[in-house]
Amino acid sequence: MFVAAFPLGPLFALFTSVIRIRVDAINFVSHFRRPDVAHSETIGVWYRILKWVTKISVLVNAFVLAFTSEFIPKLLYRLRYAPDRNSLGVGTLTGYINNSLSTIHTADISRFEAEAEPEDPHANLPYNHSFCRYEFHLFLRQFSGSPYAFF
Repeated sequence: MFVAAFPLGPLFALFTSVIRIRVDAINFVSHFRRPDVAHSETIGVWYRILKWVTKISVLVNAFVLAFTSEFIPKLLYRLRYAPDRNSLGVGTLTGYINNSLSTIHTADISRFEAEAEPEDPHANLPYNHSFCRYEFHLFLRQFSGSPYAFF
């Protein structure tokens, strides 16, 4: 857009950049020197800063891993809700899928949304259940008219 107002602008920018690169090269070669070496025992305060950054990054990575995966829900199921847990309170993940998914009866879908009911609800399905499982958890509310209301 600026080229329409001043067509020689890109040429001047190229010319200025070439001159600046050459001047910087001359300055680095002839006018600047490396600093004298100063020996030290440690890296000073940076060691403590890096140590704290490392500890914080381990903690943040642990939280990211724990809350973006199913690690905590699976651990809670094994320790608290597994039907085959032993005397120490440790069980297996048997039944975890059924516990972690909510169900809705297929007859209730058409009651809430009449246009959502298919002609044959069990067509193309390898089972003949009257319920459907889904990922979200809905809890029964006493005072709402729907047993599937969000809690």
